[in-house]
Amino acid sequence: MTQNPPAIRSPVCTCLGHVDHGKSSLLDAIRGTSITATEAGGITQAIGASIIPLATIKKRCGGLLENLKMQFTIPGLLFIDTPGHAAFTNLRKRGGNLADIAVIVIDMNEGFRPQTLEALRFLNSTKRHLSLLQISLI
Repeated sequence: MTQNPPAIRSPVCTCLGHVDHGKSSLLDAIRGTSITATEAGGITQAIGASIIPLATIKKRCGGLLENLKMQFTIPGLLFIDTPGHAAFTNLRKRGGNLADIAVIVIDMNEGFRPQTLEALRFLNSTKRHLSLLQISLI
């Protein structure tokens, strides 16, 4: 009897950071969507999730992934978009708890703001997250 290899789930990648620093815009750019245009006041007010297939990731990364010469077995990434407004601390913590990978988005014009620091403290306290910084000029 032939056994199928175990199914590999998509790693969960949570986007965190201060309000209006570009978390949802970053995801819009990756997905090729414009969800931010439909949000009330242009501000995310709920946790959102998007599955980005590996083919899309390879397309967006261009030759970078080819240069790594790595074999990818994941089906893609599951992105969690968290709201950055101060009122949504619990939603950010929930999103952070789900994360295998955390991307902290920072607007280089404003630097580290209260929700950015909150996210860094929270992720540091869990000691199980990889944190990546994406510096963005919005």
